[in-house]
Amino acid sequence: MGQELVYSTAVMHKAQQVVMPVTSYRVGEFRLESSLEAGEYLVASMLEPEQQQTKIGQSRIPLLAHGEVAYVGQPIALLLAPTLWQAHVAREKLAIHYPAHSTSASLQLSPFLRKKVVPTSQSDHFFVQRNVKKGFDLEYIFSTAHQTFSQKYHVDRRNLELENELGVFAGYEDGKVIVYLASIWSNRIRIALMRLFDLSCEELEIRQLPRTAQEDGFDLHVHLGACYVVWALLHTGKSTRLIWAGSRPFFSSNVGGDLQLELELALDSEQALLAVRCRAIFDAGAYAIGLDEVIDRMIWALGVRYRKAALGVEIKARQSAQEPALPDATFGVSAINYALEHALATIYQRPSHRTIREWTHFLYGKGDIDLFDHEWRHDTSYIALIKRLYAISGYPRKYDAYQREASAREAVQSSEHLQHYRGIGLALAELPSGFLRHLYAPIRMEMTLTPAHCVEIRLNVGGQRASLLTYWRGLVSRMLQIDRQLVEFMPMRSLSSDKKESPCDEDVAGMLGGNVHMVTAMLQDACEEIQKRRFREGLPISVALVDKRYRKWKDRHFEGDLSERVSRAAVVSEVEVDSKTMNVYTRAIYLVVDAGKILLPEQARNQVALEVEQTLKQLSVRKEHGGEQRDYANASLVTTTLYPQRLQIEFLEKRQNIHSKSRGLSGLVQSILPVAHLLAISQALQRSISHLSLQNESIFVQYQWLDMMLELQQRRRLAEKVEEQ
Repeated sequence: MGQELVYSTAVMHKAQQVVMPVTSYRVGEFRLESSLEAGEYLVASMLEPEQQQTKIGQSRIPLLAHGEVAYVGQPIALLLAPTLWQAHVAREKLAIHYPAHSTSASLQLSPFLRKKVVPTSQSDHFFVQRNVKKGFDLEYIFSTAHQTFSQKYHVDRRNLELENELGVFAGYEDGKVIVYLASIWSNRIRIALMRLFDLSCEELEIRQLPRTAQEDGFDLHVHLGACYVVWALLHTGKSTRLIWAGSRPFFSSNVGGDLQLELELALDSEQALLAVRCRAIFDAGAYAIGLDEVIDRMIWALGVRYRKAALGVEIKARQSAQEPALPDATFGVSAINYALEHALATIYQRPSHRTIREWTHFLYGKGDIDLFDHEWRHDTSYIALIKRLYAISGYPRKYDAYQREASAREAVQSSEHLQHYRGIGLALAELPSGFLRHLYAPIRMEMTLTPAHCVEIRLNVGGQRASLLTYWRGLVSRMLQIDRQLVEFMPMRSLSSDKKESPCDEDVAGMLGGNVHMVTAMLQDACEEIQKRRFREGLPISVALVDKRYRKWKDRHFEGDLSERVSRAAVVSEVEVDSKTMNVYTRAIYLVVDAGKILLPEQARNQVALEVEQTLKQLSVRKEHGGEQRDYANASLVTTTLYPQRLQIEFLEKRQNIHSKSRGLSGLVQSILPVAHLLAISQALQRSISHLSLQNESIFVQYQWLDMMLELQQRRRLAEKVEEQ
């Protein structure tokens, strides 16, 4: 038989180029005997047509796809892998002989006794664990939520009966990567492959094949298989295919392997998503290197980067055999996204094949989330911001230290407290700018004070939540000094007729981020204008406003990259709370901004510093006789938010477009500084905040802020009583 070669798992993987080791299934060992020399391969052109199938038990395993010339030249070991696997499972001896044109070769499989393997579900050895909570008290949210949903998922090696389906194949054609697959996710897979392997539209083509399988997990496996075959093609230069045959797909455990997943979702009374808690256990081996990527993708996936939902992620990777790993933890990301989509479809009774991006639109409107087409650029930008912010602020180290201080205070429960309680908070935000004119109509508003002293407000925006309208009514009633019951919001009237113009979801429907801030500012401007004319003109008085941000953008015209028109920022606020007076002192603020090309850095830095000062003044609660009382019920609470002792501002210019000018700096500071400040104080006081509302501008943080001020007031009074005693 010539030279006998015994292939170990590692050698087998290397020798077969792209074949995953069969032993990763943990069903035993095998030995592959061949007359081929090391490094030699039988290729498809050496096979006779009648030998393209071999019978094992009751099933016939296709070795080659009939009529596909592209398979000529592939290593025979790859084509035989499903055959070897099935024979091994069936505990049958297998000897396959292929008469070649020049030599005679044979392969033989000799199974050994199966080893006793500890079930992975009973194994308690985890070599990678991550537990991430995004600054919220998840237990409190779930205990007070209006509705909760819990579902367990087990993504395992699905039993697929695909008969003669092709599976997934990747090859080159005229310098282009061609991928054959059968999946309803073909477009999603195409986008994923382009991002994963940095391919352009001209370099990648997906060719759809007929589909017969209806299994729930089929599309997930196709997604993973496509990532694998393209990866193998780019690394080896050889056309690559994965074959599903018999009762099991041909996957290693780290691709089609086990993932135990438990999802919990919390909803409020308006069916808005408040929090997601995810517990996942991988049987993954080398996949552990990608767990950070899994967490990052989950954090961005459900809009947490916009502070729209709290998130707790607990992921463990169980020790298993060393296996070849796909890049960027494709299995974990796809499987968790798949489970999230299924859970959301169950709750909201919607089609189950929506993507996470579509779900984000459904849950939050379109507003600031439109750039999901550019989510990878978003991630890259945010990662750069966070890395720089960590470097200058020491946030992770300080957060852990302050948390230990708070835990020690609670454990000791001594009357001798530290002079200051310390806390630190981090917030992220982004504001779209002029590009919205390309996607939406401008925000238009009409406010009318009628002879009956009612206020009618017409907006061309939809999707307002009840809580948002309640706040706006209160704002207008205070400024115009009328009963809030007399304030009514209506749709904008059509310019061409008397019919009402129904808001369109494709218009400025998403009341998020900068849109909420802009509408609120327009309401304030309209109220001020009406107040000026109120006692000089007869009723009714009408004011019409248009969002000024859109004046420079022509209708239906846009040039440039959408992501160039978005400014992003990250801020860390470090505070101290005096344990006796309960006054809050801002020790340091670190701000990193990515707002495109900064033409005048010093002036921009001064603008941001001024905006920080103004925002802190808005958060400061003045003395009883210290001017206007703002929106707080009691303005004589405590003194807080003094100007920081240290303010560090840095600009990142990650984009090379010279036309990408800085914009939105003021709105960014107003959006994120109150949030970071609130989180820092909550850590210092060890007081949990339930959640930050979907409309998370500085003006909307005031409800949580007022609660925090009342907490400070109560603690100060308690400290005074202790001193008197």
